[in-house]
Amino acid sequence: MNRLFINGRFLTQPITGVQRYAIEVVRQWDNWLRQGTLDRRQWEITLVAPRSGIIHDLGLHSIPLEMRGRLTGHAWEQFELPGFAKEGILFCPCNTAPFRSLREGNRTIVTVHDLSYRYFPGAYSWAFRTWYDMLMPSIFKRAARILTVAQCEKRAMLEYFPQSDARIHVVQNGCVAPESALVMASETTPLPIESPYLLYVGSLSRRKNVQGVIAASEILFREFPNLRTVIVGGGTKVFNSREFAIPDEIRERFIFRGQVNDAAEIFGLYRRAVCFVFPSYYEASPLPPMEAMATACPVVASAIPSHHERLGDAALYCDPDDATDIARKVASVLRDEGVASGLRSRGIKRAGEFTWHRCALETLRAIDEVVTKKAVPLRRAA
Repeated sequence: MNRLFINGRFLTQPITGVQRYAIEVVRQWDNWLRQGTLDRRQWEITLVAPRSGIIHDLGLHSIPLEMRGRLTGHAWEQFELPGFAKEGILFCPCNTAPFRSLREGNRTIVTVHDLSYRYFPGAYSWAFRTWYDMLMPSIFKRAARILTVAQCEKRAMLEYFPQSDARIHVVQNGCVAPESALVMASETTPLPIESPYLLYVGSLSRRKNVQGVIAASEILFREFPNLRTVIVGGGTKVFNSREFAIPDEIRERFIFRGQVNDAAEIFGLYRRAVCFVFPSYYEASPLPPMEAMATACPVVASAIPSHHERLGDAALYCDPDDATDIARKVASVLRDEGVASGLRSRGIKRAGEFTWHRCALETLRAIDEVVTKKAVPLRRAA
């Protein structure tokens, strides 16, 4: 039997794309164990988390949650987690892993979503960059398998860690199924936000280019006097935040919702937006534009490699450095129903191709190949 321990520190963290990946993958595995799709005689899976600070209840049925230890945060992960997982394989789904587990043999598998702290150092605090500069070389040298979320991200990683090529395995993030997204969108009471509105969802870090959304909105407000812009997201202490420059005369046309963890509210906002705008300078395997597509919301995204890889022909692409170009692409959606309709239909189709089922299955297969050198057996499609 394969004993798999999952680093559950993500249960203590606010939800971003990294934590969403961990939550969805664990839920899929739990569902397969409950259904009998995944053989309990082959897999014993345990989610291990700190005793305090848990903020997410995954509603698991078949994967036990063991809350152990006295520490929290990095200290818990580094000093206590290795002892709890020493009798099996340790899977760390959220970028970091204990040095001790990495040193003690071929027993640790880590999903490193990206190395953005190296590409955009100014977007992160000195402490965060220093910690990652110590940890990442050990992960890429010693982890049995490194999972990442896009082919373009693997290529970028190999520029820093070329010796890891054979151990880096790509598994694209999933997405909520369009039918589920539309159900969730219908389950929430519409917020008191006047339509029409543009929508941005994501953290407020520099690399996300929220300032580009604001600058493009200022241009669009001249042609569309009833338009508003809704910005959802929050910074964290690892980001170097800055004030967003909004002219006083249009400030009331921006609505900042802050961090929103309620899925129904998020999908309700997607569903009612006239366009989702995502001019990020860098992404690995972004969730928000795909989630917007799942609700039939037209998407305008920056022309960066990961967006082309993930979104295909289901988005309009803009230059993130040019607010006029961002505004021009959004305006084409607002003016031309044919453009908007085409994006909606292609978006729903594209979102349906990137399922969490597929992501969870490919992740488990990558883990199983390290352990047994063969593909994980599933009795039937889940």
